[in-house]
Amino acid sequence: MVFWIVAGVLTFGTILLLLWPVLSAGGEAGAEREAGDEALAVYRDQLSELERDLDAGRLGDEEFEAARVEVQRRMLAAASEHGRGDGSSPAATRKRRLAAAMLVIFLLPAGALLTYVAVGSPGLPDLPLDKRTDGAGTVRMAHQPQPAAQPAEPAGAAAQPGVAEMVAGLEEKLKANPEDADGWALLARSYMVTERYREAVAAYGRALDLVPDNLQFAAARGEALVLAADGTVPPAAVEDFRKVNLAQPQEPRSRYYLGLARSQAADPAGALKWWIALEADTPPDAPWKALVTQRIDEAGAEAGIDVASLRAAEREQRAAPGPTEDDVQAARDMSAEDRSAMIQSMVDRLATRLEQEPDDLDGWIRLARAYGVLGRTGDALKAHANAARLAPEDLQIQLDYARALFPPGTPESGITEEFAALVAHIREIAPDSPDGLFYGGLVAANRGDAATAKTLWSALLEKMGPDAPARGMLERRIEALGG
Repeated sequence: MVFWIVAGVLTFGTILLLLWPVLSAGGEAGAEREAGDEALAVYRDQLSELERDLDAGRLGDEEFEAARVEVQRRMLAAASEHGRGDGSSPAATRKRRLAAAMLVIFLLPAGALLTYVAVGSPGLPDLPLDKRTDGAGTVRMAHQPQPAAQPAEPAGAAAQPGVAEMVAGLEEKLKANPEDADGWALLARSYMVTERYREAVAAYGRALDLVPDNLQFAAARGEALVLAADGTVPPAAVEDFRKVNLAQPQEPRSRYYLGLARSQAADPAGALKWWIALEADTPPDAPWKALVTQRIDEAGAEAGIDVASLRAAEREQRAAPGPTEDDVQAARDMSAEDRSAMIQSMVDRLATRLEQEPDDLDGWIRLARAYGVLGRTGDALKAHANAARLAPEDLQIQLDYARALFPPGTPESGITEEFAALVAHIREIAPDSPDGLFYGGLVAANRGDAATAKTLWSALLEKMGPDAPARGMLERRIEALGG
């Protein structure tokens, strides 16, 4: 009896902790919506001002067109940034939060109870302390990288009484409330436990549709894609892992699978670059350390590559002295010109190294960003081109290259064949990408293909939702194409 009282108190406390952020986050979202409305109002005023300047003769047609495209781009970005593309109202948001609260209130204790009744033994005597570890004396960490060809042992949850019913109940709840991102993620994790990997991919996809920037969901979907493909890392999984890696370069799971993707693409040198760097960053007691080391040794032996020299080079690079406190202070005391010269020198060193290592994707990405900050647009374009060459299926890298080819302020008459070909490639790898739809419409309109431009921009309007603030801008563009 005492056990059940303690369990009930702990469960109630846990529910309160989980519900508090769910039910108290409405004010912040409202403030964000107001900020988005203000930004969009400014952009609308800018469009009106541009039209007045054109009518008054203060702007030429080409200058007006370039400025108009840039303001419209910013409207789209603002709409996306402030989450207005789904047409959600405050009332709908409150309903979603209450639904999430109901899931927490009922699903958490019910799931715990069903699982405990199925597999627990409250009357079992305590296990002696010296028998509480497995044969290796270790505990497996969550989210550790695993060899895709050797997935984790099945949990056997599908055979446990109550689990299937819980999953079915969650599926029904999501039919009634399909905008619950956390609910979709919970369902996806349940599918993963029961080895229904393809369904897990779809569920994580629904969660990411609702919260596209959630890196945890992206990494989990990438892993589900790998397991659904029987250990192969497909392009869609590479895109998810690349997104996570760019935002969190030290995250081990994405680094492991990106190396595995290079190995499966018959690029053992590229795989070893990922895995040796991961090995160097991995703590000695990390559960996945032995796996990564094993992968490195196997890949080196199969490809005839001296991994010992690669490990030595990695250690040497990491042992290179960084800036001391005196160096940092000296940089603060430099004049703007001297500091700029120092930065230029660092960037030039990176560029020189990349000439010797032209397949270093992360290096090209960093160099492109550095050139962009320094205003060296031509050099930045070349760096973006090299990154795009190395990652042809990475949507974000391809879009960065597209923006470098067609930077803000470029008139539509400045669309090149190179840009048009890149947009076509982006449309192939991500047909539903909002940027791809917008750029595709620009290219089609520039070529006089009004029908295609209308089709692409109409598809973009549907993705934005009926209440999207930038909808009027796109509708005017479609109307301007004529019949």
